[in-house]
Amino acid sequence: MGWGDRDRRDRLWHRVAHAAAARPGIECIDAVAVVAADSLPMPGCEVVITARADPGSSPMNAHIIAATATWAADLDALQSAAGEGPSLSALRSGVPGVAVDARALAGQWPGLAAMTPHDYDGAIFAFPVGSHASPFATLTAYLRRPAASTPGIADLGMEVAAIAALVLSEHLSDYVHRIETDTDGDGVAIAVGILAARHHLAASDAGALLRATAFGRGQRPREVADDIIAGCCDPTDT
Repeated sequence: MGWGDRDRRDRLWHRVAHAAAARPGIECIDAVAVVAADSLPMPGCEVVITARADPGSSPMNAHIIAATATWAADLDALQSAAGEGPSLSALRSGVPGVAVDARALAGQWPGLAAMTPHDYDGAIFAFPVGSHASPFATLTAYLRRPAASTPGIADLGMEVAAIAALVLSEHLSDYVHRIETDTDGDGVAIAVGILAARHHLAASDAGALLRATAFGRGQRPREVADDIIAGCCDPTDT
């Protein structure tokens, strides 16, 4: 690391500390997400950080532990339903996953593109957190409009991902409770089962339908799941 890189990382650490101190009640990993969203040269981007509670588990077992916007978190969750996407690619390979627009997304991850709301034409930049050989988390930036991939985005994204790696390496057990005490998954699983049985869908397709509906309605997946369980919502209705 050169002196310029070291100075930049020091400045980023200072911003993380300041963000954490300025927002009582938020944890360090939340501050990392906030600083990443503010620092990346993509005005208006939102950041989601996912991690595996067990670093040796499947990438499909990654869970959201920090997000700067609900719509970005819901879009990130679609990747789990699709089984593919920039974030999962970064987590599996240790190499950043990038889609500069909807066309690029369809070319690289057609399954995810098919589940993504048709009016989304934004960019996604996913950075692996941890070693290249064994990443255990991702830091993903979402933008509502296309954006070219530039060295500035890549360099700063990897710098912030390195900070996230240090925070999570030292305190991962402190964040696991977010995964273990998150009851949203139970209601979503029940709603997915209802949709799968009612419409003869595979569980992955039912899950994708639920999350796409949530994204389109501007709601969290759990809120749509509650409506499905209550019988007042059917995502297949047009």
